[in-house]
Amino acid sequence: KVRIFSFDEESESKLKIDVSSLHASDFSTLIPDITPLQRDLLEEILNLASKFYSSYDLSTILFILNTMYDIKKENGYKSTLSKEIPCYDLLKSMVRNVNISTLSALIRRLRRLEKTGIFCSKGTPIEEIVKRNQLTVIDLSDVNEKISEVILSAICRKIFLARKQYVRSRENGLSSPVLIVIEEAHNFAPRNLEVSINASRGVLRRIAREGRKFGVGLCLVSQRPSKLDADILSQCNSQIILRVVNPSDQEYIKQSVETVTEDIVKDLPSLGRGEAILTGSFINIPISVKIRERETEFGGKDIDVVSEWNSETSG
Repeated sequence: KVRIFSFDEESESKLKIDVSSLHASDFSTLIPDITPLQRDLLEEILNLASKFYSSYDLSTILFILNTMYDIKKENGYKSTLSKEIPCYDLLKSMVRNVNISTLSALIRRLRRLEKTGIFCSKGTPIEEIVKRNQLTVIDLSDVNEKISEVILSAICRKIFLARKQYVRSRENGLSSPVLIVIEEAHNFAPRNLEVSINASRGVLRRIAREGRKFGVGLCLVSQRPSKLDADILSQCNSQIILRVVNPSDQEYIKQSVETVTEDIVKDLPSLGRGEAILTGSFINIPISVKIRERETEFGGKDIDVVSEWNSETSG
């Protein structure tokens, strides 16, 4: 069974991410222009929300921030917002050390994020995303790169923790092992030299290091291996390497993968379409193979621009 989750409003399987599963670092990715002061404040608010609310979304975070703003504006004597908020007294003491401009700027940024409609109080249960005998596709084509990083980070973190919980308790969590396959992996696990801040790289490093113990496998697919994080790449025990022409990619593969020899690197540019070299722990010695064409329909091909032009001209 194949199930496709997307962010299309008309989709039968629209994916939702619960705000409580996000870390402060995720918000730093979602809000690139957030300042250190705003991030520190947001981290405090997230801690408060998790302590005082069983579930919460961005509107809850905004309500807390607006309450602080109102207290600050009225010097703590009058508040037009409800004093029934469970952490009201704590907010009154917190707000003394917060500039009102920091509050207003953070409120504006979170309102902008709220409009995406992706982050809510009750996200899609991980048990719906990961099921036995189900191949799940997460279609990220409708969201931008930064949101994609955070979504992948949140889902992978949930999978890892759910499997860890099951292995230790044999009761809760995910009962079946999981293989996570990531297309265009260099966008989600980039080298530090390429991108200094990335929401998903940290959790992928952890899965690459510890996932095997808990039945979480990781498969990275990339046409630009030199842009991949070296720590993650070195943790991959097995490799399927297709034609690689770029010298920097060849050298990076050689440095990061201990089973790749100089002879293998020399063969990479001459591989034909569908030909690959298999190396690593899943095979005794490196071998070259021919991968058959898939029998099902597939996309991702380049558009034949000349044919398109000719069809328009003839029409």
